Amino acid sequence: MLRLRAIASNLEAAPLVAPLWGEGARNNTARHPSAIDGRTTRHPGYGVSQRKRKRIEEIFGWLKTVGGCRQTRLRGLARVGWMVTFATAVYNLVDAEPPHPNAGLTAARCHHGRTPAASGRPNRSTLR
Repeated sequence: MLRLRAIASNLEAAPLVAPLWGEGARNNTARHPSAIDGRTTRHPGYGVSQRKRKRIEEIFGWLKTVGGCRQTRLRGLARVGWMVTFATAVYNLVDAEPPHPNAGLTAARCHHGRTPAASGRPNRSTLR
């Protein structure tokens, strides 16, 4: 089977490449085929699982890059466990939705006078 390089993605090359595609030529972009076939990926639960997996991986990525959990400076299971627990609690605070403006304080008594949605700070509901 004939393999094409990145020229197939170029819009100007479309008239040149279209006849080759009819002969069975494909882009040389997929280096390794997926190990999961259509019997698994066709189910709606697979897509749900992939979205949940991405959300979990984002948390671990944050813990490694921002939370300082890539390399520990502490020794011992108890201290490292405390550090991970503390970093996870910080992530929960950073990622939590801001409180409702009428929860305990009125807008007039609020220190900035804006609603949390107007502050421009991203939260879990705006990232979906």
